[in-house]
Amino acid sequence: MSIKTNEKDCTLWQLPIIGSFKSMSYCIKTPDGQHFVIDGGDSPETEYLVQFINDNLQGRVDAWFVTHPHKSHVGAFINIINGKLVSVKKIIYSYLDPEIIAKRDISCVQDIENFNSAIKASKIPSLRVRNGDRLKIGKNIVKIIGAESLDSDRNYLNNIGVIYKFNFKSASVLFLGDAGYEAGLSLLSAFKDELKSDILQMAHHGFYGVSHELYSIISPDICLWPTRKEIWPDGKNILTSESNDIKSTYDHMCSLGVSEHYISGIDGLSEIHF
Repeated sequence: MSIKTNEKDCTLWQLPIIGSFKSMSYCIKTPDGQHFVIDGGDSPETEYLVQFINDNLQGRVDAWFVTHPHKSHVGAFINIINGKLVSVKKIIYSYLDPEIIAKRDISCVQDIENFNSAIKASKIPSLRVRNGDRLKIGKNIVKIIGAESLDSDRNYLNNIGVIYKFNFKSASVLFLGDAGYEAGLSLLSAFKDELKSDILQMAHHGFYGVSHELYSIISPDICLWPTRKEIWPDGKNILTSESNDIKSTYDHMCSLGVSEHYISGIDGLSEIHF
């Protein structure tokens, strides 16, 4: 995919990991002047994210998209809306009932309660999305293709996260969040014909995510890796099971012809125009 530098282009930023074990944070500026944030990262990234939004998005977020409420994805978001640190016009997310989730995975209930409480207290307009929803924000189309419920309790909160496909005029961008193998099976079953995308955020920080079969169907030109440096298999670090899985996935994406890879824990801030 060719990278351009035209003011009319869509700009996507992958933000760096700062002081966190893992996180995921993306910002988008569209040609029609819309400003989007996806997740936003963990609490230690709050100050960086606020400064970035002020410097690059005019201090305004038109739509804040949340994949799922794990602290590593929404810690900064909660701090920002609690403190009213930037202007947020709308929050887009899938509501999760803590009592229902507790029957599946008690460990994530506190994260969900903190997230729900922050949204309620903020009084910011919000939109609760469901599978198959199609949103139009400005001139931009966003399709919701996440798995809402699964029979398996394994990796439950990650697997029921919202998966967003942004269909811009110049390219499509797919955010898998922390989707695991089971969520990938649901995508193949329900949305196989809609998965092909130009730019792809690699699932679950690049390891223990969706299957290679799903990645083959998505067949992107650019891969975004929200992956910390310490586990990236560059030959210098001690390989962990996570590193081995990342290497297998990276090699697979390369075999599909992907030559552009952006790794947040290594490259820091990445800016892509399309």
